[in-house]
Amino acid sequence: MSISMLKKLTTVGLLFALTFAAAIYAAKVQNLYQVTMSVASQAESERVKAIQQGLGQVLVKLSGDPAIIENEHIETALDQAGDFVEQYTYLTPAETAPRFQIQIHFFQDAIDKLLKDAGVTAWGENRPSIALWLLDKTLPGASVITTDKQPAELLGIIHRQENLYGLLLVLPKMDRDDQVVVRVQDVQLMRMPVLKEAAKRYNADVLLAGTIEKYKQEFRSRWRLQMGDAQWSWTIDGKNKERIMTQLFDRLSLTLAKHYVTAAGEPASQSLKLIVSNVNKPDDVLHLLRYLKQSASLQQVEVTQMSHGKVELSAKVKNSIEAFQQQTAGDRRMFLKSQDGQEKLLYEWVQ
Repeated sequence: MSISMLKKLTTVGLLFALTFAAAIYAAKVQNLYQVTMSVASQAESERVKAIQQGLGQVLVKLSGDPAIIENEHIETALDQAGDFVEQYTYLTPAETAPRFQIQIHFFQDAIDKLLKDAGVTAWGENRPSIALWLLDKTLPGASVITTDKQPAELLGIIHRQENLYGLLLVLPKMDRDDQVVVRVQDVQLMRMPVLKEAAKRYNADVLLAGTIEKYKQEFRSRWRLQMGDAQWSWTIDGKNKERIMTQLFDRLSLTLAKHYVTAAGEPASQSLKLIVSNVNKPDDVLHLLRYLKQSASLQQVEVTQMSHGKVELSAKVKNSIEAFQQQTAGDRRMFLKSQDGQEKLLYEWVQ
């Protein structure tokens, strides 16, 4: 193989790594300031009620806190919900759905100011993707919910909750590639190391495993959430699956928001440029990104440039750059070579 051909293949490989890396850190939720509500008619009373409920939904999405509507400042704003509406549109109902739908867009600046005045920090559009391994034991044969074969009812509930909270869930395919790594029993017993290994192909930031089964006259579900080394476990009972999923997403949203959103009053994140040398292969880029992703000091990392074995990254640092430097001091995988100014650090990646 000629040197020129090898260079071309290497370039293609690095471009693939960049694309893959972007997918890890570019999970963006769209339409955070927009909702679509069902209404019985186009009467003003129905519209006013929908706008008030819609504003509440937007505030929950932006804060991650289901109880935000109980905030005294927010309660007052909900009484004047119409003041926050940028525009609304009625959607023509389908034959199978006789109720009208109203799509409402709220003013972003006004909503952000409302949250700030209430002492709440908004959760932006960059959010973690969540790999969901869910075993529904109420189905014949106890099936893992997948993208290709799933009960429409439960999948519809999951998608509604996703939209309500602005979360991003990824369901497994359970195809041959998945079945080489994970079995139904692994999901039932919530073997997180196995599920984490199987979920790598989906580039998820967070791992969620669960089971649902009949319990007396109700349903019982068990859940385990894993972010890095931290885990949370919940048992949720309910009369139906919709109630269970509602309670699950309440806890899931609140837990993730506490982890990913900087609390009001804390120092804002700082921008940081990292230049890391000795990154020569596409796999090196992926390993570096996954390594940085585990850092408690970094909120966001994106590859901006690659050339001659060096990777340039743009990052957001919690609290201070000094705290990040202290965390990486003595690190065996990243060695600090030099510092160029206050916001540019040069490291060497140790293989």
